[in-house]
Amino acid sequence: DDDDDEDEEDEDEDEEEEIHAVRGAAAASSASALAPPLQRSAEVGEIAASRLSAAQAAITEALGLPQELLECLARWEREQAAAEGQWRLKQSRMYLEFEERKRRLQEQQMGQRKKLRESCDAALRPLYAEGAAVCSELERLLVGRLCRLCEHAPAAAVPQQMLPGPLARVSAVSFGQFESPLRAPGGPSRVLGAVPVSAGILVTLSKICDRNGIAMLPASDDPLAGFSRSGRGATEVKLPLRLLGARVKLLTEAEAQAAQRPADQRTFVVRYAGGEHGGPVEPVQILPKGTSLAEYDISFAAGAAALRVEHRTDGPVRCRAEPAALKFPPAR
Repeated sequence: DDDDDEDEEDEDEDEEEEIHAVRGAAAASSASALAPPLQRSAEVGEIAASRLSAAQAAITEALGLPQELLECLARWEREQAAAEGQWRLKQSRMYLEFEERKRRLQEQQMGQRKKLRESCDAALRPLYAEGAAVCSELERLLVGRLCRLCEHAPAAAVPQQMLPGPLARVSAVSFGQFESPLRAPGGPSRVLGAVPVSAGILVTLSKICDRNGIAMLPASDDPLAGFSRSGRGATEVKLPLRLLGARVKLLTEAEAQAAQRPADQRTFVVRYAGGEHGGPVEPVQILPKGTSLAEYDISFAAGAAALRVEHRTDGPVRCRAEPAALKFPPAR
C-alpha cells in the first residue's frame, strides 16, 4: 500500500511538472507574439540594412578598388552613420523636451489667465452694475437734448446763435470696461480739446447740422466715412462727461427751436457749369444765400453726380448739384 501511494504521488508530481512546462511554453510564445512593435521594426530595419550593405558592397567591388580601401570606406560609413544617428537622437529628444515645456507653459498661462479673468469679473461686476445704473440715470436726463459744440467753454450769458459750433444731439451715454475700453476719437485740439483715452463715462453726440445750419451727412450715407483720419469729419463725437460742460452748451427748448433752420435751407446746393463730354465742372452759385464759400470744400472729383461738400471744421454736409441756368443772347 505504501508503494502504491508513493507511485501515485510520483505520477501527480510528473503531471504537475508537465502542466508547468506547458504553461511556461505558452507564456513564452505569447510573450514573443506580444513583442513591442518598435523591437520588431528595429529587427526588420537591421535585416534591410544588412541586405542593402551587401548589395552595395558587391557593386563597389565591381569598381576594382583595393580591398583595404573598401574595408576602410565601409568602416568610416558605419562610424558616420552611428555618430550622426546618436546626435540626431539627441536633437530629437531636445526638441521633444522643448515642445513639452512649451505645452506645460501654455497650460500654465491659460490657467493663470482664466483665474485672473474670473477674479477680475467677480471684483468688477458690482462696479459695472453701479456704472450701468448711473448711465441709465444720465440717459434719462441727457439723451435727446440739443446742444452746441464750442471751441471754448461757453458762457451762460452768450446766446446760442452766437456760439460758433455745430448743432448736435446727445444720443448715448456709456462707459468703458476692462476688456473693451472706450476711446474718444482724435480731432483738432481747438474743437475737441485733444481728448485723451477716456476713463469714466463718455457722452456720444450726433451732429445734426453745421454752424451755418446745413444738415450733416450721416456716416451711413458717407462713402468716405471709413477713410477719415481725423475727428473733423466724424458725424459722432464722444466726450468725457467731466469735459462736457467745457465743450458743449445744452440748449433749452426755445433755443433748440430757434437753432433749427427750415427744411428747404438745410441742404447745400451748388449750381455748376460745364461737365459736358468729360469737361471740367466749375461751381457758379451756392445756396442758401449768405453762406461763405471759404468755409467749405467743394469737390467734383467724381463728377457732378457725386458732389461732395465738406465744412472745413465740422465735416461733410448734405449737398445737391444743379446745373446753372444758361443765359442765351436775345433773338434779333
